[in-house]
Amino acid sequence: MNNENAPSVVALDDRDTWPRDVCELLEREFELLRSYEIERLIDNRGKTDIVARVRPPTNPHRAEQQRVLRDLNRLAGNVRLIGYHCTRLADDEIENIWNVGLRPLSLDLIHERVERRLAAACFSEAVAQRLLRTNEADEEGRRHRIAFIFTRNPLRDEDGVGRLLAYWGGEALYRCHEDDDEIAPILQAIGTPCIVEVALPVRSVHLAPIGELIMRLYLHHRGVPIDHDPDVEGSVTTPVGAGAIRRLLQRSDPDFGRLTHCQEWTVYRL
Repeated sequence: MNNENAPSVVALDDRDTWPRDVCELLEREFELLRSYEIERLIDNRGKTDIVARVRPPTNPHRAEQQRVLRDLNRLAGNVRLIGYHCTRLADDEIENIWNVGLRPLSLDLIHERVERRLAAACFSEAVAQRLLRTNEADEEGRRHRIAFIFTRNPLRDEDGVGRLLAYWGGEALYRCHEDDDEIAPILQAIGTPCIVEVALPVRSVHLAPIGELIMRLYLHHRGVPIDHDPDVEGSVTTPVGAGAIRRLLQRSDPDFGRLTHCQEWTVYRL
């Protein structure tokens, strides 16, 4: 039986998935929001106007724009966001994600993954030790995080996600070895490119307030100039359980190609 009170599952770049009351509010307040953004673009003259930089003008629409943002945050505060985690996985790792989910990056996780691949004879003990000795799993901004993309356009960016899909081990591992003529080909030979599609409670994700994100995307779609990139990336610092996994797309899945357009890539031929 469907639970009508269950949180909405929202794809940020698919307005058909947005809560109806969110869409109605945006349509109702469009002229106000557009006026605010136009005024803000005018205010950007402060970058070259010294007087405007010292005493920046007050946007006359700010108070009302902030009211709309508060309402958007309230209305969308309990949604679950569709996100995409790009990686390269061995068969047993794919099975483990279906059974257990995703874990935040840590030195322990790197050690476990390397030890499993060593046991599977994917590389030598010497290579395993080099991988364990040289990685960025404990770097600030990486440790205890799982990274996600929340809009689909970046999935087509070969420069952005190509390496994630081409090298086994994740960015914290391959970045230290992708220029190594011995180790790089080994990492490229392990596993298969995968996109893990999840639905995450928005309150668990580290990103800008949900109302602001939805507003930016809405205005961008309506052709209003905005100062922000409409694409959205973020991270979580807690495990993502198996129940949050919607799909795990492998390279052979037609939807993988439709999402990435990787058949058009020129450097990372997956």
